[in-house]
Amino acid sequence: MPKQKQRKYFSVSSLRTYNNCPKCYELKYVHKVKQPYSTTAMHLGKSVHAGLAELYKGRGLDVARSEFLSALENGWSSVKHSDGSKPDFKELKIEGYTLIDSYDIASDFEEWGKPLAVEDSISVDVSTKIEGVYLPLPLMGVPDVVFRGPVIDHKIVSSPLDDDYIQNDLQRVAYSFLYEALTGERESSFIYNQIVRRKGVPRRIRRQVDSATDVERRMFAEVAKDVLSKIERGDFQRNPHARRHDYELLCM
Repeated sequence: MPKQKQRKYFSVSSLRTYNNCPKCYELKYVHKVKQPYSTTAMHLGKSVHAGLAELYKGRGLDVARSEFLSALENGWSSVKHSDGSKPDFKELKIEGYTLIDSYDIASDFEEWGKPLAVEDSISVDVSTKIEGVYLPLPLMGVPDVVFRGPVIDHKIVSSPLDDDYIQNDLQRVAYSFLYEALTGERESSFIYNQIVRRKGVPRRIRRQVDSATDVERRMFAEVAKDVLSKIERGDFQRNPHARRHDYELLCM
């Protein structure tokens, strides 16, 4: 395997990966093993995100469609359904166009004005925000859309997110730190912009929740500290009870 490289930051994705399966983390982040395949839902979600970013940047529907299609084509050879079968490109293309075409950003601009950031990388030293907790690496993240006040996160889902997911969502809390790094203030709220996949016109559900509390921010820092400490020690045991992930065949 390739020689291990020192990481310069940590992300919510890396925390989630480690918490689900430390062995998967080792393959993906330490040894940089190429992902065996990408699930259809994951690839479609990333492609739609790329298109929505162009809408929020004010570049219009045609550019958004073009960016979506480019993202969909990129890496298509490795895309599979969870059962291993190959999806139909034309069907996903039509579904993606439908998801983007049905999305109305006008109300967001009317309420909050021009975005402060759209798919921009933001980093922050969480240790400077939480007294008594030292993290050896800064947090890096790429929020979908940041307005003066709320942070919006797009979710392409098969069913609406439940309360348990939202209460335990590390990303929601992480973006509180990133918003503060960008603006010097705390966010007013966090908005889950859920686009529910279904035949015909997709259903859009916006769920707005309060900003992350001080308790939640400290808990996030403690979780990150624990995970980063285990990574530093080289604790990469396979989790036999892990949720399905893209590296599971390599973790057997």
